[in-house]
Amino acid sequence: MSIIATKADIVWRQRFLLTIGLNPGPVDGIEGKKTQAALTRYQEIAAAAKAKHGALDVTSESMLTWVAPEVQAMARQIVRLGSGLGLDVRLSSGMRTYEHQDRLYAQGRTRPGNIVTNARGGSSMHNFARAVDVVMHQAGKPTWAVKLYDHLGAAVQKQLPKAEWGGLWKFTDRPHYQMTGRRTTAQVRALFLAGKRI
Repeated sequence: MSIIATKADIVWRQRFLLTIGLNPGPVDGIEGKKTQAALTRYQEIAAAAKAKHGALDVTSESMLTWVAPEVQAMARQIVRLGSGLGLDVRLSSGMRTYEHQDRLYAQGRTRPGNIVTNARGGSSMHNFARAVDVVMHQAGKPTWAVKLYDHLGAAVQKQLPKAEWGGLWKFTDRPHYQMTGRRTTAQVRALFLAGKRI
């Protein structure tokens, strides 16, 4: 995987690979042979999930680049399930860096716009490759009609019991789905930083 990356990016990827059961060698920020081999294996696993559960639109596919394989499978199943319900479901977010998360947190607080998250960098499952967000479309345009998100969320809860839906939270986040084994953010963060399987 010959992608130009900073040392911090490579450290994140090495930890990510460890959390999904692959061995990138030491978490040292150096993309050596072991890390490259683990990245290649990750790509193979992701390709198998795509072949099994179906390809998505180009934008949605780009949201799955650094997402745990089981979360990728969940996301593809959610889109397919939505399609079966007559819903045009696409992915709008996958993995986020801490910096990206902090920018979203600032929205509606210190930056223009509506508040869209209560999670700062390091406090979102997106930061640890365990979550995706969806956006519904009608007539080719995004829609935020609550009934559509609730319809999908209810179906996902029945069909995909391991999927955790943000529509059930106190701070409702209807577009959000994650797969954490019902762990808390603090638990997932600790496992991720330690490079342990999530």
